[in-house]
Amino acid sequence: MQFQHHELDQEGDALGRIVLVEELIRRLADRAGATLNLFYMVHRNEPDSVRDMLTKEKGYPGDATGGVNVFWILNDAATDPDIAASNPFFDASVFCTPVLGAQGLFPAIDPLATRSRLVSENAIDADHAALRVRLRDVLTRAKALMSDPIMLEYIACRAVPKARRRAESFPPQRLAELTAEDRLLVSRARKVERFLTSPFFVAEPFSKRPGHFVPLRETIAGCTAILNGAYDDVPENAFLYIGRAQEARQRA
Repeated sequence: MQFQHHELDQEGDALGRIVLVEELIRRLADRAGATLNLFYMVHRNEPDSVRDMLTKEKGYPGDATGGVNVFWILNDAATDPDIAASNPFFDASVFCTPVLGAQGLFPAIDPLATRSRLVSENAIDADHAALRVRLRDVLTRAKALMSDPIMLEYIACRAVPKARRRAESFPPQRLAELTAEDRLLVSRARKVERFLTSPFFVAEPFSKRPGHFVPLRETIAGCTAILNGAYDDVPENAFLYIGRAQEARQRA
């Protein structure tokens, strides 16, 4: 299996990318079967601390951990034609976006840009496929309704603290302007985004949260329940860094 991880733009602050790779290594290194290759696309304008960690502590160009090979590849931009041309050779590509990072949602994986060969080859079951189509539609519509050019400008200028403050202040203001139907759609989309945050095992010493492994069927059931309105009465922040969706109600 191969995995490609690079970001949508050149924002380099707090996306949880390196922790994501380390978590994948921890969870997948002991799996039986073929070697898993992780390709991490590193921008040349990464902060020195990040680049030093990748090239010195982790080893460059690659290092092996059990059944996992990690390759750190320098490139100028994720939109590099060579990167785009390589996509068909990967089983999965994971994209991170600072729009989610500014909201404190880690790892900041963009589900609309992330892709998997299992999906393109129709290798997922009917429930999973139906949820994928429905969820992409809800997230796309919510994104259009909640687009905030000011926060995007802050991110482009690398004004991360301002972007985070804006990510807190803008949603209530914008939600008040929407119809009741649109508010419900956005509320469910935001709850799914928070439900998809992951309490990582490798981050336990820093987050003080126990790591969770949630089976795929539980994730599908949780997302479906949120979209069906089963948790409309539960505040969105109750879904942050939990395992199964039922935990959100217990926390609330």
